Amino acid sequence: MDNQNMVNQTPVVENKPTKGGTILFCIWVIAAVILIQVGVSIIAAIPAAFKAFQAAGGDMTLYQQEYTRIATEGPFLTIAQFVASMVAAIVMVIWYYRGYVKKDKEAGKYEPVLPKLKDVNGVLFFVIGTVAVWALACLLQIAAATLFPGQAEMMNNALNLSLGGNVVLGLISAVIFAPVCEEVAVRGIIVQRSKKVFTIVGVAIISAVLFGVFHMNLIQGIYVLPMGLLWGYVAYKYNSVIPTIICHLVNNLIGMTIASYINPDESVVIYVVMFVVLAAIAAFFWTRSNLSKKTEQPLEEA
Repeated sequence: MDNQNMVNQTPVVENKPTKGGTILFCIWVIAAVILIQVGVSIIAAIPAAFKAFQAAGGDMTLYQQEYTRIATEGPFLTIAQFVASMVAAIVMVIWYYRGYVKKDKEAGKYEPVLPKLKDVNGVLFFVIGTVAVWALACLLQIAAATLFPGQAEMMNNALNLSLGGNVVLGLISAVIFAPVCEEVAVRGIIVQRSKKVFTIVGVAIISAVLFGVFHMNLIQGIYVLPMGLLWGYVAYKYNSVIPTIICHLVNNLIGMTIASYINPDESVVIYVVMFVVLAAIAAFFWTRSNLSKKTEQPLEEA
């Protein structure tokens, strides 16, 4: 009887994820986001297909031509991108909340992020650091475009078509929905899973590499790497996606506004100076923040 009681009282040990399984899971998260966006874009194309069918009057050759014309126009692509980004953001937020935040609340481990943001030096670090890595990303973009001009042209055409058809919808997609969707997926779900088996260095690298893969083009895949490293570090330290959503929003807003006023002939010098000066300032605030303090356990999730 005593032996039976001891067996019944033995705690259940949760199986720790493996590194290989974790990497496959992280890849699946990226694939899931892409599949959601593609699926929503296909559904969004149904009205265009119906409009083309009406205009063709039953002529399939004319229908194909008309549908191609409509589907490759800026307004249609911008609307499709807007809807796809919105739906993907909603799905990722629900996944992250139910899979991590809700479980932490039920376990009594949840800690809101707002008190952590009272560390002004920490906030200044990740905001200024984001502008610094934006400048570094611009330098990498220039270098990558020089090495791969064809890829750069394809990327610019795709961005202009998907975001330029409607200025308002394009801005909302790039500055709100994209940061929320990508940060919750990469710096939320992926970071929360990967930190169970990887150190902060491994988590940041996984975050950066998969962030690059997610963009599905060589140029962006290269220049988003420093962003991914910084934001992966920030997400790990704060154990929250809120700071990195702020970082991503700032980054995209700069890219869609201030960047257009920088003289291309002087851009390299400007970006180098921006990166060096702002990185130094960000490092200064980091040394004064709570982020620089070593802790045995990461901050609780928020």
